[in-house]
Amino acid sequence: GMWTSSLAVHRIARLAADGDASRVTKIESKFMAPVLPKAKLVVDVAVVGKRAGKSVVRADVRDEAGVVVVQTTAEIAAPSTSYVFPGQGVQHAGMGMDAYERSKAARAVWDEADAVCRAHHGFSLVDVVKNNPRELYVRGERLVHPDGVLFLTQLTQVSLAVMAVADVAELRERGLFVDGGPFAGHSLGEYSALAAVPAVMPLAGVVDIVYE
Repeated sequence: GMWTSSLAVHRIARLAADGDASRVTKIESKFMAPVLPKAKLVVDVAVVGKRAGKSVVRADVRDEAGVVVVQTTAEIAAPSTSYVFPGQGVQHAGMGMDAYERSKAARAVWDEADAVCRAHHGFSLVDVVKNNPRELYVRGERLVHPDGVLFLTQLTQVSLAVMAVADVAELRERGLFVDGGPFAGHSLGEYSALAAVPAVMPLAGVVDIVYE
């Protein structure tokens, strides 16, 4: 039983952790059926879930009749992961809207930021990102840009910072965010990094600061 269990762990480390056994952080084996001497065993390894950035991996050890004799579940830490947030210049119309449609967590961030922009600054952030109009009136002031108002600094920076927070929220929602990983940002990305990862300021504060 110990040998069979260790065989399953070895296969998990080799196939799911690139041979790095130090990334195997949790192991649980269940002995399901007896194994007779000289029985031939087959090990199937599959990723069955994600939890806080770790992969949840299961190895089923089967005998020649296909009966699972040992089932081993392990958690595999992600490879070294860093989060880097860009500055102004990567904006484009519709950015972040795929996440808005598929993720409740991302949508909640965008909707909260949109409400703040409407209440504090007089425009709809979601409309700016989705439609990128060439002209926009904000509290009586006419804003215009030949490539669309998303390319005006104050609107670019709000959009990028909010997208960063929304993207990290979706990663957390899906169990893919690696806690404890280093993070950094360039220029505006410094605000994005601080708002998205350790959340050192509320979303409303981020929106107001980068807009101003």
